[in-house]
Amino acid sequence: LGFTAPLIDSISTFKAKFQNWAECEKSKADLRAESYRNSLIQEQAVIDSKLIELIDIQQEMGTTEKNDNSSNTVEGKEDITSRKKILEEKSAGVQIEILKLKTERDNRDKRVQDIALEESKQRIRANDASSLKRMAEESKKTTIDDLTRGIVSYKKLGLDFTQTGRDAGLEFSFTQLDPVDPSRKFSFVFLVNDEEKYDIIECKPNIDDNVLADILEELNGTDREDMSMLVRCMR
Repeated sequence: LGFTAPLIDSISTFKAKFQNWAECEKSKADLRAESYRNSLIQEQAVIDSKLIELIDIQQEMGTTEKNDNSSNTVEGKEDITSRKKILEEKSAGVQIEILKLKTERDNRDKRVQDIALEESKQRIRANDASSLKRMAEESKKTTIDDLTRGIVSYKKLGLDFTQTGRDAGLEFSFTQLDPVDPSRKFSFVFLVNDEEKYDIIECKPNIDDNVLADILEELNGTDREDMSMLVRCMR
C-alpha cells in the first residue's frame, strides 16, 4: 500500500547516512591512530638522542675526573673543576629533559588509553542503539503489515482510506452501512495530534463528542495499535 513507501524510504535513507557516518568515523580513528604512532616514534627518537647526549657527558666527566687526578698545577686543577661543574649542570639539565619527555609520553599514553576506553564504550552503545533501532523497525514493519492486512480485509466490507497529506492523517471511509443507500459514504480523519496521541476529526456525518472521547480513551490506552478496534467502533 502506498502509505508505507515514505516510511520505507526514510528508513533506507537513515541506514545509508548511518553507514556513511560509521565509515567516516572509522577513517578518522585510523588517521588519529597513525598520527599517534608517528608521534610516539618521534618522541622516542628525541629521548634516545638525549640519552646518548647524557652518556657522552658522563664519559666526558669521567675523563675530566682522571685529568683532575693527574694534574699537578693549581691552574690545571681549577680549569678541570670548572669544567666538571659545567658538565654536572649540563648532565642535570639533560636528565630533567629526559624525565619531562618520558612524563609527557606516559601522560599521552594514559590519555590514549582513556580515549580508547571511551571509544569502546561508544561502540557498545552504538551497537546497542543499532540493535534497538533494528528491533523498532521490525516491530514497526510488523505493525504496518498487520494494519495493511486488516484494512485489506475490511475493504471487502466497504472500508477504504486515503492519506490526507495534512498532519500525516488518514481518511477512513465506509460504505455498505445504509441499507437504503449502500453506496452512501461515511468518513472521518484519523491522525496523531501535537500531544502524540491519536485523534479523530472531520466526522461525516457528525458523531457525538462523548462517543468519540470514549473511543479515543480506549485507543490511547494500553494497546495503542488496535486499529481493528478503531474500525469496529467507528463503523
